[in-house]
Amino acid sequence: MAEELIPRDYQAEADAYLDRATVELPPEEVALVLTVLANRVATRLHNLAHGESTARKGAPEWPDWAALQNAASIAAMILTTETLVTDIPEKEKAMPPAMPPEY
Repeated sequence: MAEELIPRDYQAEADAYLDRATVELPPEEVALVLTVLANRVATRLHNLAHGESTARKGAPEWPDWAALQNAASIAAMILTTETLVTDIPEKEKAMPPAMPPEY
């Protein structure tokens, strides 16, 4: 029989942890701590999703774990490099002038 999960308020727990961790820090250090924390969270989420997607290969929930792994990987890359590469849309080219009718 599977254990039942006890409902928890994860957001409140995270807020309380962050309040305790940053209560006496100046704003500049709080920003640095939160940036490093966000990077570590994205990396750990990627590692968790990678393990689960590998273990569940072929299972119905595999695409969900693979998508989570990809999203976490992109988030970690953006947080680490502070860079995002996107496609620049091409401007529509003007139509060439119509050929004059032949007489």
